[in-house]
Amino acid sequence: DDATDLKIAKWLAERFHLYNNEYGNNFVEVIKGFEKVIDEKKLDLLVLDNLMAFDISDLSDSKWEAQSQFVLSLCSLAKSRNLHIAFVAHPRKSQGFLRLDDVSGSNDIVNRVDNAFIVHRVNEDFKRLSREMFKWKEDNPIYQATNVIEIAKDRDFGHQDVFIPLW
Repeated sequence: DDATDLKIAKWLAERFHLYNNEYGNNFVEVIKGFEKVIDEKKLDLLVLDNLMAFDISDLSDSKWEAQSQFVLSLCSLAKSRNLHIAFVAHPRKSQGFLRLDDVSGSNDIVNRVDNAFIVHRVNEDFKRLSREMFKWKEDNPIYQATNVIEIAKDRDFGHQDVFIPLW
């Protein structure tokens, strides 16, 4: 209803800032803009979708080193501003159950971060492959979800292979 839409819009206006990448996608320049917005708006969370949307070529001549520098820059920014940064890294094509090794790009993408999550769509492939990998039964309640978020890496508490159902 309109009243609910208005409440949500007002709440978002005070808490959500959408960066307009029409101004360019050069990471060295974009991160300067991020720092300004983080400081001005006192952000707690920055979500970047996705690594491949950024031109990181100024960070190094090597594609892999540039990706490593990208991750290091984000880690440094997060620590210096007491901020959580979530960035999307897409997997390369995989024939098996998605794991962190399937992230496309440098291994530093998953090695240097504190937390890593994998979003799975609960489809027939997920069901078949998860039964093979984890020996789950066909009546596992997780199969009632439409999607699941897997905690694949949790540096603080050591959680791994934890699946959170979404509907």
